[in-house]
Amino acid sequence: MLKIKLNIIEIIKDTIILFIGIIALITSIYYSARFLVYTGIKKEFTYILSITYVIFLNIIFECSIGFYKKAKIIKANTNKYNVKKKNKALYFKSIIMRIKAYALCIIIFLVWLMLTSYSMLSTVAGQYNALLKNNISYSKNKNIDYVSIQIEILKENNNAHKKELEQKINILSSVDNIDKSYLYKNTTKKTEERVDKLNQLIKENNIKILGLLDKQDNKKINFNKGSVYEYFSFLLNYNIDPVYIQFFLSVFPSIFIDIISPISFAILIYRKRDY
Repeated sequence: MLKIKLNIIEIIKDTIILFIGIIALITSIYYSARFLVYTGIKKEFTYILSITYVIFLNIIFECSIGFYKKAKIIKANTNKYNVKKKNKALYFKSIIMRIKAYALCIIIFLVWLMLTSYSMLSTVAGQYNALLKNNISYSKNKNIDYVSIQIEILKENNNAHKKELEQKINILSSVDNIDKSYLYKNTTKKTEERVDKLNQLIKENNIKILGLLDKQDNKKINFNKGSVYEYFSFLLNYNIDPVYIQFFLSVFPSIFIDIISPISFAILIYRKRDY
C-alpha cells in the first residue's frame, strides 16, 4: 500500500514537471513567433520556424546531458569491472570514449547556450512587440514629476545645511581673541570640521541638482504602458535609465521561459524513480 502511494506521488511529480515544461515551451514559441513577424518573415512561417528552433534547443540540451551521463557510466563500468588491470587496451579505449563524450557534452552545451541567448532576446523582443499597441509616450513634466520632487528635496536639504553653516560660522567668529581660542580649542576644532562637512554636502547636492536639471530638460521618455520604470529609476536616484530597467524586467521572465523548459524535460528524463 505504501509503495502504491509513493508511486502515485512520483507520477504526480512527473505530471507537474511535464506541465511546466510544456507551458514554458509553448510560451517561448509564442513570443519568438511574434518577434519573427518583425524580421520580415511571412506570418504563416513564423510559428513553423519558432517551433523548430525552440524544440531543437530542448533536444540538444538533453543530448548534452546524455553525453555527460554516458561518460559517467563508462567510468563507473570501468571501475566496477576493474578494466584497468584486466585489459589495458580496453581501458585506454574507455578513456578515449569518455573524453569524446565530455567534449561532445561541452560543445553541444555551448551551442545550446548561444542559441538560447538568441531565443531569450527574441522572447524579450516578442514581449515588447506584444505591448507596442498599448505603448504610451510619457513626458517627465506629466503625471508625477519625480525629478522635480528630487530637486526640491535636495534644495530643502541645502537650505537646512546653509542655516546650520551660518550658525557655525557665527560661533567661530565669536572666538575673537587668543584666550578664547585656546579655551574653546576642542569645540572650535569640531565646529570647523562641521563647517567643512556642510560645505562639502552643499557642493555635492548642487552637483546632483545640476544633473537632475539636465535630465528634466530631456524631451520625452518612451516606454511600455505605465510609468513604473521611471518610478523605479527615481527610487535609484536616476542612476539607471528607465529603458534599461524595462529591459532587465523583461529579461527575467524570458530567462524562466527559455531555461525552465529544457531543465524540466531533463529532470523528467534523467531523475531516478521508484516505480
